[in-house]
Amino acid sequence: LREAGCPLTARSTLGQHNIGHLMEAGKVIFDQLQIPCCGINLVTKVHGVKINLEPTLNDFRKLLREFPVIFQRWPNRFLADGPWMSFLSWKKFLNLPSGDKSLHPCTLSGRRLCVMSNGDVVHCSVLEDAPGGNCLKMALRDIWFAMRQKGVGFAPECLTCEFKGRCPGRCNCSDGMCLARFLSLGGTVDELLQ
Repeated sequence: LREAGCPLTARSTLGQHNIGHLMEAGKVIFDQLQIPCCGINLVTKVHGVKINLEPTLNDFRKLLREFPVIFQRWPNRFLADGPWMSFLSWKKFLNLPSGDKSLHPCTLSGRRLCVMSNGDVVHCSVLEDAPGGNCLKMALRDIWFAMRQKGVGFAPECLTCEFKGRCPGRCNCSDGMCLARFLSLGGTVDELLQ
């Protein structure tokens, strides 16, 4: 790929099987392979995993300790997305007034959209939900307003969640990245705000 002039990035999917090994992964990705940056997401049911590799409370706690260390070792090389962005969002929206959803990065918040390579406009490239339209056939502006008007449904458990007024709803492709779930497992707000 390098010889063909293609820009490279890596993507690492984390789960029970490899959380706690980001330093090792960074050494291979950045030091050995010389790939400039790496995104991170958590393993989810969307990936077709048949065994339970979704993070536990202890895994979340490991990530809270591990991320600052790897970010210091490789500044601006691990992309600030996936679970780290969720942690940062949780910290911020815990202090937001009810109804302010502006800090959530997920496209399913209804504030963003994704254009697929064929022109289909969807809420989420991971879920590849039903397209709101195709920007090769109609104006992106019209698709945007139609998708905003239709809205995005909350997951059933989000309807009664105490954070519903500030959180735009659990990502349908990542059960693991939910503040209410973190707290229900025994996590604390103090851990997040350290």
